[in-house]
Amino acid sequence: DYPGNKDAELAMFMKLKSSYLYAFNSIPLRQHERYLATVTAYQDFIKRYSNSKYSNEAKNIYEDSLQNINKFKQNE
Repeated sequence: DYPGNKDAELAMFMKLKSSYLYAFNSIPLRQHERYLATVTAYQDFIKRYSNSKYSNEAKNIYEDSLQNINKFKQNE
């Protein structure tokens, strides 16, 4: 983590997006924990870059992750 790096914002966003795609493409047994990791990555990203040009896409990823987490809760 290099907050002063000019590409730090993009790197954190890509970490978030990668986490989401990893969860999405995982076997069902692993998806729940990986969506939870995506939510954490979103919270870290927004805490540091609340006014990011990637905020809208990040929020969409976050909301979709929450929906998937809730699906797992309903199936328990």
